[in-house]
Amino acid sequence: MVTLGIGDIWSDQAFVASPAYGSETFLQLPVDDSTVSMVKGGELHEDSSYLLPLSAHP
Repeated sequence: MVTLGIGDIWSDQAFVASPAYGSETFLQLPVDDSTVSMVKGGELHEDSSYLLPLSAHP
């Protein structure tokens, strides 16, 4: 199984690069039902983007 990193770049279901982005740590970031929403991978979003799985949209 492949580990995906935030910011990794993929093309045609193949890993391309993992740019050296700056990182940040949020020690008191609330993550609960009021701050996040569930989306299904592979669904088309309003901005015409998709989420994983890549097999649904190579």
